[in-house]
Amino acid sequence: MRQTGLTLIEILITLTILSILLGVMPPLMSSLVVKIQTHTTVRSFSHHLHWARAEAIARFATVGVCPLDPGNISRCGHSYSQGWLIFHDVNHNRRYGRGDVLLKVKHMKNSGLEFKNRAGTRLVNRTIWFKGNGVSGSAMTLVACIDILPRKAAGLVLNNIGRISIRSHFSACAKDQ
Repeated sequence: MRQTGLTLIEILITLTILSILLGVMPPLMSSLVVKIQTHTTVRSFSHHLHWARAEAIARFATVGVCPLDPGNISRCGHSYSQGWLIFHDVNHNRRYGRGDVLLKVKHMKNSGLEFKNRAGTRLVNRTIWFKGNGVSGSAMTLVACIDILPRKAAGLVLNNIGRISIRSHFSACAKDQ
């Protein structure tokens, strides 16, 4: 009569392989999760910029996107890392404030993600404008930097005519800068 089953050696080899994999996988998985979260944030920002541009065209009016001040929603903040505001610049003073119409607010959880300029030397904090014809009038690059993945940055490129594109593999977030 033939017996079926696993020998002790086979079980020990399987457990050894599993323990090695369990020791190696968490760091690899955590960096993958951070990369996915970064790309999701960049895509969300891109989506909101597309929406702001479409809203400017629909209203045939100037629409701005500025950094969110989490302590005071009635003014722009200093960094897009906390989120952003989208508003209709009713009084045409190119600043968010009294008289302007708040269209959307995007809060970001504290993820350590920062939007920097293409060189990675400073945070981007200026307002992004779209005119009634959809033109932005200024070109800029926003690179999403996070300390955990210093060399794998994704970002947005906005050209003068208002076209927004997502790019990968920026080197602006290197720690040695």
